[in-house]
Amino acid sequence: MAEYETPRTRLEQLLRQQHVTLEEFRKNYQRAAEGTTLSERQAYRWVAGELRGLPYPQALAASPALVHDPARHVSVVDPATVLEQGGRYVFVRPDAEGLAWLAERAADGRITVEIQQVFDLAAAPDAHRLLEEGHVRGKLVLRL
Repeated sequence: MAEYETPRTRLEQLLRQQHVTLEEFRKNYQRAAEGTTLSERQAYRWVAGELRGLPYPQALAASPALVHDPARHVSVVDPATVLEQGGRYVFVRPDAEGLAWLAERAADGRITVEIQQVFDLAAAPDAHRLLEEGHVRGKLVLRL
């Protein structure tokens, strides 16, 4: 895993904090996912934030074994499984109460959003092209 000044993803930040190499992460994942093969290329994509879809189906099952505290295990995809594993399901409905909840956590730093680039509305096609290329590490924002 190449060392970048700022970690590109939360996963990369956690691996650095724990002094875990990409190869060690792959081995730990494969052991926790009961022999599922995780290629070096796919592991790199996860760490770099270059997912082109949802992670492998086994990722949710393997996640609790990869964190020190299962309560830190979170899913936005499968509430039943993550709750059975002792983790948390995160979903906020787009209503005033949910937005206030998000705003509170953003204000006190519990939630952060990485913004890759801000575009004027006239440049929306450029933002869309960048998104289609699959190299976005953060949110693209359109300024109205």
